[in-house]
Amino acid sequence: MKNWIITFALLLGAAFQVQSQDCFQYFPYEEGVSYTLTSFTAKGKKEGENRHKILSNTKSGSRTTVEIEMQMLDKKGKEIASGVYEVYCEDGVMYIDNKMFTQMMNMEGMNMDEGGISMEISGDNISFPSGFKVGQPLEDVQMNIKTFMGSQALATSNITFYDREFTAQERLSTAAGDFNAFLLEEKMEMKLESVMTITREYPVKTWYAEGVGVVRVENYDRRGRLSSYSELTEFKRP
Repeated sequence: MKNWIITFALLLGAAFQVQSQDCFQYFPYEEGVSYTLTSFTAKGKKEGENRHKILSNTKSGSRTTVEIEMQMLDKKGKEIASGVYEVYCEDGVMYIDNKMFTQMMNMEGMNMDEGGISMEISGDNISFPSGFKVGQPLEDVQMNIKTFMGSQALATSNITFYDREFTAQERLSTAAGDFNAFLLEEKMEMKLESVMTITREYPVKTWYAEGVGVVRVENYDRRGRLSSYSELTEFKRP
């Protein structure tokens, strides 16, 4: 379960909310752009791919909506989830709809469309300033996710991102190219309340490149050892 939360909240973290006049500064928005984030074990063994393609970019009044096609593949290249979701910018703030989160749940084998399962999401949006600077701290973020079967509550997850700070600006090379990226270091605490309460804390490092978005994410265990990572392995403009 940790993997889909990190993937949702960080691999598309720049799409949650960017407080900027140009709210697509750290997120691709041009129609026809496609990109792939590939996940690996700590030893570099491929675990799967998350592919995205921007289908359309439309403007209505002060609102710009970007429609994105998503496809998730397992380590053997078999599709395990797909769908279309929207990201929109309004009044300098960018949001992502909750369909993306539901598709992440489906990827983990929890079919939200069957069995009367529903979900409520509340809390903060992950936010970024208009310009990144080394040494710049970011506000803490809290999210609450409740899962129901009918009217019965199944589980509650409380997720907190804290100690968030840009610690470096560095060149980073992946299969998709070379990028000048800002490194964001933060900690994620996840508390799962169901039959019993389980609390875990995970350090996370994420690199962001302007006009591209997330280039690399490193996930660590409680002892500070690398447990998995994801990289941008393909980025194409029309």
